Order: sequence, then structure tokens, then C-alpha cells
Amino acid sequence: MKKIKIIIDSASKIKVFEKMIDSNITYEEIATEYEDEFVGQVVLAESRNHLHELSEDVDEDDSEIILHDTTSPDGYRVYLRSLSFIFIKAVKTLFPEKRVLVEHSISSGLYFTIRNGEKLVRLDSRMRDALKEEMRRIVYEDKKIHREEMPVHKAYELFSNLGRKDKANLLKYREKGTIAVYHLGGDVDSFFGFMVPSTRYVNTFDLELFDHGIVVMGPEEDKK
Repeated sequence: MKKIKIIIDSASKIKVFEKMIDSNITYEEIATEYEDEFVGQVVLAESRNHLHELSEDVDEDDSEIILHDTTSPDGYRVYLRSLSFIFIKAVKTLFPEKRVLVEHSISSGLYFTIRNGEKLVRLDSRMRDALKEEMRRIVYEDKKIHREEMPVHKAYELFSNLGRKDKANLLKYREKGTIAVYHLGGDVDSFFGFMVPSTRYVNTFDLELFDHGIVVMGPEEDKK
């Protein structure tokens, strides 16, 4: 066992603790112990100036760990990214013949459109409510979000075979290396940034119809 410093970064306030930890422990296991110290949802770890997903093992060289929640910009981005994966999975479950496009960020959320082929699908309140209920089910079931480092050429083949031309085209001319591919209950996608370990972390959200699509929103500023 060794002593390590735990720093809580929440709502622009810092709290410092010391803890004895065993080897082979994850950042998530440590974060769970301090959940009540956060204003928002703890979603991200940092050590030696590097960010880490909570699912990662604590490095043996770590002597200080900073835990971030959704009140920090980095933490909120992790939350929204994870929320978008849950939304995409909900669409695939309820409307498997349709595809989802992330258009851009808006306010405290992300603006999506849903298409049938190239045709834009006009969403109504019934579809919105069905999607919201399916997302709640996914969150309640606490499904694991698993990260896999995949060679770029294999990821290109994967998304090409899945008919995901949008993802495949992004990878077609990318230099050799690996990318992060995420798995959620049989679905697979790639994201440029970190995720939460499981869907239970993303328990506050809302959906709003907007223009020709839908806005997926995380916690409001005073509820992060």
C-alpha cells in the first residue's frame, strides 16, 4: 500500500485528502469513495498533467490524483460525449433503419438530426418522448462503456462494413496509429475524447425539439 493525495475539483473549489491505496485499483474506485464531496457528477481523473478515464488503473507512479466533476469544462465535455453515445444507441434501438448526425454544439447541449437515407426525418413530441424513455432505460441498466484502442485501418474496415460512411471517411486518409473505439451494449462508435465508465453516470439530461432536429442537453448550470 502507499499514501496518495486526492484532490477534489468541484464548482471551482478545491478539497484535499490523503488516502492509502492498494495496487491494481482504478480511478473509478477512488472516485466512488468521494462522490459526496462533489457538487456535480465526478467523471474524470487527472494525474501528472494527464487526463484519464475513470475506468483506467491508477498508475504506480501516481502520488497525486485530481478528480473532476461536471462543473469543470473538461468534465462537462466527458458527460456530453457520453450522453451523445446513449442518445445514438437509443435511436438505433427504436429506429434501426435511421442514422444520426451530430450537427454542432448549442447552448448546454448538442444538436442532432436524424435521417432516413439522405432524407431528413422531422421529429415530433411522441418520438422525442420515446427516445427519452429509452435513454432512461439504458442509464438505469448501468451498461458498461468499454474503450478499445484499435488500429486505424481496422477501424476503417469496421465502420465501412457497418455502413458508417461518415466515420469511415474521417479515417480514410488518417495516418497510421490507433483510435479509441467505444462499445455500448453491442453498439460501437468512435469519439475523440474520454467517456464515463458506464451509463449510470449520465443520469441527468433532457431532449428538446429544435428546428429540424433535436437538442440533447446535460445538466443545467445550477444543477451540474
